[in-house]
Order: sequence, then C-alpha cells, then structure tokens
Amino acid sequence: EGAAAAEEGEEEGGEEPEAYSEDMYAKRVPHVKYSAWKEVEKLCKAANSATLHTYVIFSGLVYGEGEDKLHSIFKQAWHLAPEGLPIFGTGKNLVPMIHVQDLATMVYRLASRSEPLTQRYLFGCDDGNVSWNAAMKALNDTLGNGKTYKVAEHELILYEHVEHFLINLKVEAGAIKSLLEEEDWVAQAGLVENIGKVVSEFQRERRLSPLRVVVLGPPAVGKTFYSEKLAAFYKLPHLKIADVVKEFEQQEITLRGEVLKIRRRRKEEKRQLELEEKRRALQEQQEERRRARAEAQDRESGV
Repeated sequence: EGAAAAEEGEEEGGEEPEAYSEDMYAKRVPHVKYSAWKEVEKLCKAANSATLHTYVIFSGLVYGEGEDKLHSIFKQAWHLAPEGLPIFGTGKNLVPMIHVQDLATMVYRLASRSEPLTQRYLFGCDDGNVSWNAAMKALNDTLGNGKTYKVAEHELILYEHVEHFLINLKVEAGAIKSLLEEEDWVAQAGLVENIGKVVSEFQRERRLSPLRVVVLGPPAVGKTFYSEKLAAFYKLPHLKIADVVKEFEQQEITLRGEVLKIRRRRKEEKRQLELEEKRRALQEQQEERRRARAEAQDRESGV
C-alpha cells in the first residue's frame, strides 16, 4: 500500500488532475519518504525471467477489514470527536483507494496466471476516484457526527500517513479489470458507494459494541426529550415504551394472522387428503365391480 502515494507525490488542488494509465509509470516521482522503494522496484524488475515473472503493483489507499492507515480516521468517527473529521488541504484532491480483499484477490490472480502479462507495472485501485471531502462526508454520514475541520499546514506533520491523504491522483486501472471478474469484487465502486459495508467490517474486526443507554425516571421529567437528544447525537435508534408496546401488539396481530393462515392451509390439506382417499376408495370399488362383472361374463360364456 502507499506505492501510489509514494510514486506520485503530494498534490493539493481544486482542478481534477490528468488521468494516469499503467503505461505512464515512467512519469512518477517518488515522495522523499519512499525514494528507496524505487530501488526495490528495479530489483524486482531485474529478477524477471522465463521462470519467474515479477510485477510492481501501485496500490491505492487500502481500506476495509478493520482499517490500517485509515484506522485513526475511523476511530475519530466512532468516538464522535467533537471537532469532527480532518480535511487536509482543500480536500478536493482525488485519493486512489482499494478494498484490502480486492487487492489480495488481484495479487492471487496475478500470481496464479499461467501466461504472464505484458504490462509489468499495474494499478491496484477500485473505480471510485473519490475526493477526500467525499470520503469524509460518507464516513461522517454513516458513523461520525457530521462535522469536519481543516488541518493547518503547519500541523500536517502531526498526522501519521498524511502523505497518503494529500495525494491528488486520478488513475485508469486496466489490468485489475482483466484479473477480477465482476463477482470477485468486494467494493469495485469504491469506498463511498460501499461505506456501509466498510463500517460494518470496521465494527466487526475491532469488536466494537454499539452504545446502549436506558433513561429512567418518574413521569413528566423529560425522559423522552433527553433520550431523543442523546439518540440524535450518538446516532442510535430511539426506543420508547409506547412504541415498543405498539410494535409488540402489531407483531402479535401479524403472528396471529400467520397462525390462522397455517391452520387454514393445514385444514385444506387435510380436506384434500380426505377427498383423495375417498376418490381412491371409489376407484377401487369401481375396479372391483368391473372385475366381478368380467368374471361373471366369463363364467356365462363357459357354460
């Protein structure tokens, strides 16, 4: 992960950048933090042979399954930090991303190919091409408190992995679409379109239990008022005793209706079974009479 950020550098900007394709890899300029990675790429390329096929995958910012570099951002959203979620620079920069399972599937499919690809430098990205603003809005709407704050330039150094969040790069992934079928993808459309699934993965992998609050008190002290406020602030379902009783009664009515349908169906099945037995008995009687008449005719013919 982070190769894309390392290779393309940090760019803020309001205008959409030029779309990069996989055959434009020679234009990349390493971020100073990852300049040594380019030497590793050269070693990887030099190791390619007739029996060993090597590739360099430029992965987007990986998300999903509990999060890695985005963990601190998801944690802020889960904790409903009063200041909200951070916006770096203008927030209009496009951040290439990919779900970790999709990246793993790409690597597996690439390693298991019998025929090597001609392209040796590949993008591991989904089709999202979303801005940082769009990603933070989706996360806020699903998990956070809806607020954001702009990080001052002199404070950027305080944020881990910030170079991955500042990248401004639009990519046109090619090889990954030939390696993964549509049913192989977990989040082909990107983080924003699959934010509900990604948040559920984060909660499951981090073993986060939902907040539960019970508001008790005597009548007319404001239980409903304050519980509604708490539910809205923490984005929790608001349950009132009257609503629970009403829902129970409605479920009881529905259940009674279902039971009545089952009884009617069983009664009809029993009636049909009885009719079928009567028809079968009648057919047996008619067959017995036909055999008796045939035997009587045979005896008369013999006489």
